[in-house]
Amino acid sequence: MSVFVSYAHSDGRLANLTATALESKGLACFVAHDDITCGTEFIHSLQTELSQADIVLVIVSKESIGSCWVNQEIGYAVASGALVLPMIIDETKPQGFLSTRQWKKIERTTGDGTGDGIANMNELTQWIFDAIMQRVDLGGRLIDTIIENLETSDGFIPTKGYWNAFSEIGAMEHLDSVQAERLANAILTNDQVYKYVPTRSYVRDLLRKKRSVLRKATAIRLESRFDLG
Repeated sequence: MSVFVSYAHSDGRLANLTATALESKGLACFVAHDDITCGTEFIHSLQTELSQADIVLVIVSKESIGSCWVNQEIGYAVASGALVLPMIIDETKPQGFLSTRQWKKIERTTGDGTGDGIANMNELTQWIFDAIMQRVDLGGRLIDTIIENLETSDGFIPTKGYWNAFSEIGAMEHLDSVQAERLANAILTNDQVYKYVPTRSYVRDLLRKKRSVLRKATAIRLESRFDLG
């Protein structure tokens, strides 16, 4: 699942901080650049990224509202049917297409004197996940993405991020039989997931809530591997 971040050049640090937080939880992010002259046709790479984006996160500020490039990206996103999420970082009010969208006002940190941090990044990512799960066509794909990330995780730190995302969206409640089986196999076959200590609690939850849709052999393997019999 991919996120296209649209922002004014002056808000670049916030854009990158947000993208990094989302990437740590398994979402692929493309950080657009507001350095193209107004009237210039879309660069091929930007067209490609926008056309493939599931979510377009727009950093709304007095600078971005006046950016013709950001406004083109918003129009393209709306036309393509992507989930458009305005993230407001100052007193600017969403205009045009953004005025009818679910938006989030964030609090910026000022401890370093720049004002370019985000006070509660977890609250922001939770809002983004909640918005995704409200879309019937995106919720299942988000769960698939998190499971795929667990299948291929190559370390405890990314595994922690993927499990956090799994919890934040309440994924266990929404798993279908295929997803439950894939999740179980990720736990059983990827040592980075299996050896991550909190995984044990997820296995207990999986067996308690989804045993009926798991293959009997899979449930037995989980119980044996984690000594839950």
